Amino acid sequence: MSPYIVLEYAVCDRQTLSHHCKFLFLQTVMATDIVDKDLKALRNDRWDKAFKDKVEEDEEKDVNRKATIVIEHLIQASDVAHTMQHWVRVYFFHREGYSQTDFLLCFLSSLRA
Repeated sequence: MSPYIVLEYAVCDRQTLSHHCKFLFLQTVMATDIVDKDLKALRNDRWDKAFKDKVEEDEEKDVNRKATIVIEHLIQASDVAHTMQHWVRVYFFHREGYSQTDFLLCFLSSLRA
């Protein structure tokens, strides 16, 4: 089982949210691209549509749009913020991340058992 599928099972209800999860994962990865001006304009338009424009439509769709755009902006902010840290702090968190890999391997092995 691929790590993506494990993550999707952990985050989403397989039957109802699979498409939405894939879209959300794609959007969060694309949010890290801060150089593309067209993508930034699209993201800002989606923010305006979610929070500034009063569009009458399905409430669930509106909540999903707001959640998705907020996650995109958080990912983008964290992607930029980590570059402003001192090297010692970056090294510490990378070292901690590698030690947490052991926990992930234990979790994945428990799924196979």
